[in-house]
Amino acid sequence: MAGIKIGLQLYSLREAFADQPEATLKSIAEMGYAGVELTSTMIPDEEAARFCRGALARTRLSCFGCLTSWSDVQPAAIEETIARNRILGSPFIIIGSVPVTQVATRREAEAAIAYMGEVGDIMSREGFLTGYHNHDTDLFHKLDGKTFFEMVFDNTATDFIMLLDTGNTLAAGYDPVALLNRYPGRSSFLHLKGYSREKGYLAYIGDDDQDWPLLLRSAADTGRTRTASVEFGKRGDYDPFERALTSLQRLEQYLAQEGLS
Repeated sequence: MAGIKIGLQLYSLREAFADQPEATLKSIAEMGYAGVELTSTMIPDEEAARFCRGALARTRLSCFGCLTSWSDVQPAAIEETIARNRILGSPFIIIGSVPVTQVATRREAEAAIAYMGEVGDIMSREGFLTGYHNHDTDLFHKLDGKTFFEMVFDNTATDFIMLLDTGNTLAAGYDPVALLNRYPGRSSFLHLKGYSREKGYLAYIGDDDQDWPLLLRSAADTGRTRTASVEFGKRGDYDPFERALTSLQRLEQYLAQEGLS
């Protein structure tokens, strides 16, 4: 049975990474993470991408991918985005979100989704996997009774990755497992985020509303997930490094329980 490799979305430790990038990566490696996922803001130019690649090699962390802004895949910027990610060594270039104001009407939404298909074709030719990462707004935002999330994945190719964010999905009132079942085989990459109705995004993985063993089993079997990034963004009364470690330790227990280590 194929397992799931767990990485950390560096946005979770964004302040530390901005201040001491290589020391932060070293700490992540020492926790036992297999790799990290970056955001496009962390590689604003080719020099930064080159530094990150070297730092990942020195700390023996894999690059799981790069979450990229909508503006960075527009025609004027996409070539440079590809160049930076090639230097970085990223296998995935995932669209992080589309501002709701840019898809306020059905016509705008359909145009944006059609362009996602074009981006997917370009990335495929260039040797990258691509897809879309959901925020809660993608599930709240409806046009003619259909969420923007549904519109995206009903109207893109099956190899256009559904980078499902478990916490954002729960926050919008949807079940991540149900969405994995609805769009099978499209989640080779996943975001693992805690969320509960009581604590919101401050809930740790394992102290939240998600059935993690069921989710991980469904992700592996139905979503075909092979890599996943722990992510937490909202700041509260916790140590981000401690939360990163605790999240990994709990996920390792769930993965072992399900035979997915």
